[in-house]
Amino acid sequence: MSGIARKENAMVNLLEGKSIREAAAASNISERQIYRWLGDPEYKGEIASRQAAIIESVNYALISMANRAVNSLGEVLDHPEQRAANVKRLAACSILDQLLHFREYVSFESRIARLESGIDEK
Repeated sequence: MSGIARKENAMVNLLEGKSIREAAAASNISERQIYRWLGDPEYKGEIASRQAAIIESVNYALISMANRAVNSLGEVLDHPEQRAANVKRLAACSILDQLLHFREYVSFESRIARLESGIDEK
């Protein structure tokens, strides 16, 4: 595997949530090398950009599920005698709850990024 491929592979592993140690082992490089790459603003920026794309994708998926969850809640209200209605209701409530938590996370992430960029400019 070339150096560029290892660098990319390490990035993918980090984006998948692996630790630096795990990403280094999976990419057949040293942990120290990953720390060097993370010190490079361009590499770090690319990771941040990809993380933002992943977050946006998850957000769209949750919004899509939220629409179905709301419809399921409506079905449960209209037909409470259904056996699976309670399970559907719990699943719908869980999806909506996760969406709210995720939206909070995205909001905090955005606010922190703006604060950090303001600090960097000073």
